[in-house]
Amino acid sequence: MEPLSLRLFGDVKLLRGAAQEIALPRKTQLLLAYLALNAEQRHPRDKLAALLWPDRPEEQARHSLRQCLFALGKALGDDQPPLILAVRSQLSLDSDRVAVDVWRFERHFAASSPEDLQQAAAVYGGDLLENLSFEDDSLDTWCAAERTRLRDRCHEALATLTSHYVDTLNLDAAIETGRRLVGLDPLREDAHRSLMRIYQRVGRRAD
Repeated sequence: MEPLSLRLFGDVKLLRGAAQEIALPRKTQLLLAYLALNAEQRHPRDKLAALLWPDRPEEQARHSLRQCLFALGKALGDDQPPLILAVRSQLSLDSDRVAVDVWRFERHFAASSPEDLQQAAAVYGGDLLENLSFEDDSLDTWCAAERTRLRDRCHEALATLTSHYVDTLNLDAAIETGRRLVGLDPLREDAHRSLMRIYQRVGRRAD
């Protein structure tokens, strides 16, 4: 059984093995993303149905959720263990079956060594759920808050790495990381000032 990986930075993608993308409808992407980003708890079916189909009556929303789970099972193969576990009308993502880029990012960020921060920055492939939208206002607000939190953590990782490279006189790496820092949020003046100081230090005043 090939491993599964779920990418939530940038475009949402569920991959089998290294590069085989499993095509999923938008609602299934939303369901997987929500379960992955709230993996520490189980979620009642009624709550998930209401969040994902807020414009439908309760029974129709529950039916749509059942269809979503059935379609996901078919996409993965009927002979495979379920990716979403169901216990007493509650759902959760099976963390033993899938690797999630946000989980990896959080682990490396928490470890905080230069090597871990490098890994965290490499995992961050764009804003969280960059091209997904929600009909439910509470979900939209939640997603915006998570997106900002993770972008701020990436900014912190890159800023720490830039300082580390300057301190260890690895100025080429400092410039590369500083440029990514500016690209992450072009309105952050501190990132521009940091990069300008590095350029001045290596004699690249025109840059």
